[in-house]
Amino acid sequence: MKYTKEQVEQVFKGSAKDLMDALNMTSYEAYAHIKEYGLKILKSSSIIEDLVKQDKTVDEIASITGLSLPTIYTNIKRKGLKPFKQEKEYSANKETLAKLYLEHHAGEISEMYNVSRQTICNWLSAYGITKKRGPALKLAKLAKKDTLLDLYKEFGSVRIVSDILNLKPSQVVLLLKHYDIERKCGPKPKIEDEDFVNKIHKHSYSELSQMYGVSIMTIARKVKALNITKRVVFDIPKDYLEKNLHKKTSELAKEIGCSLPTISNYLKKYGLKK
Repeated sequence: MKYTKEQVEQVFKGSAKDLMDALNMTSYEAYAHIKEYGLKILKSSSIIEDLVKQDKTVDEIASITGLSLPTIYTNIKRKGLKPFKQEKEYSANKETLAKLYLEHHAGEISEMYNVSRQTICNWLSAYGITKKRGPALKLAKLAKKDTLLDLYKEFGSVRIVSDILNLKPSQVVLLLKHYDIERKCGPKPKIEDEDFVNKIHKHSYSELSQMYGVSIMTIARKVKALNITKRVVFDIPKDYLEKNLHKKTSELAKEIGCSLPTISNYLKKYGLKK
């Protein structure tokens, strides 16, 4: 079918594809009309540059020009242009996603929203949400943020909270950091030197840490600060233990003034069983 010059010029924007799409021409007919009416075919790079300036996305440019995405990106890079990026809308808002990610893996969240795991990872990256992994995420299933926050506000002690939740103090500290809960720095327990020196020879580090309400590391640092280099070595005779096997280990330790592990070690050494 033959078209007039006016009809062709109305739809022609620089490529044969304009005529093929608008006037339903074949490629042969389109090029024949362009040649007959002396129209100038623009280079792909010029068309792409013009469309980028019109704030067209890369996908829209590919649809309009019929060019491949690699071709379009190559021309954009060569011209030093910045393609228009349309802001994406996500099914989950930032606040909701951040709260879910504190207690669930990306795979679990993907099932909630019925999307792929990679989609969730893309949302997290777009919102700038830090990816948290490791033991904290497993512990989060044992203690929710609201529960931990209420307990910590009420008691203000990691050790007390750890006892209530049946967790180690180090695990509670890890959860506080995981949930971005600020730790309270209360007054440190005072350990009198004289009292400490008397007890260090009779109790284990673990027992002392419970007595003073501090960590085992604090006890170890106290020992080093006071320059206590040697613990008292107890010499417990075998016949004494044989005569008192009917007593509890704790009673023997109290009588001798040593720790429970010391009694256990001597029983093992002498081959005695309670």
